[in-house]
Amino acid sequence: TYPMICLTLGDNITLAVPDSVKRRISHTTVTGIARICCVLPPIALAAVFKKLDVIFSVAGIFGFTLQLTMPCYLNLLTIDYCEETYGKGSSVTPFSLGFLSWRCVVQALFLLSFVMVGIAFVNVLPHIV
Repeated sequence: TYPMICLTLGDNITLAVPDSVKRRISHTTVTGIARICCVLPPIALAAVFKKLDVIFSVAGIFGFTLQLTMPCYLNLLTIDYCEETYGKGSSVTPFSLGFLSWRCVVQALFLLSFVMVGIAFVNVLPHIV
C-alpha cells in the first residue's frame, strides 16, 4: 500500500499546485516532484531509525494532524476572514452544520485535536531519541 499512498498523495498535491506553475513547468514534472516529495520522508525515516513501529507512529501522528487538526485550524481562519471581510455572521452558509459550525465548537475541537497530537508525540518521543 505504501507506493499507492505516495502516488495518490503526490497526485493530490499536484492538483493543489497553481496553474501558473504548471504552465512554466510541465504537468508531468510537477507530478514527479510531488510524488518524490511523498516518497522520500518515509525512506529517510527508515534509514535513520530502522524501527518500523516508530516510522508508523510518526506517520500516524502526521496523518492525524493533517486529517483533524489542520481542518479545524483552516475553519477558524475562514470564520475570521469572513467576519472581518463581510461582517459578523457572514461565515454561516446553507452548508453550515448547526452547532458544529459555531466558533466555540470548532475551537474546542481544535484544542482537543492539538492536545491529542501532543500526547501522541510525547508517547512516541522516547522511541525516537
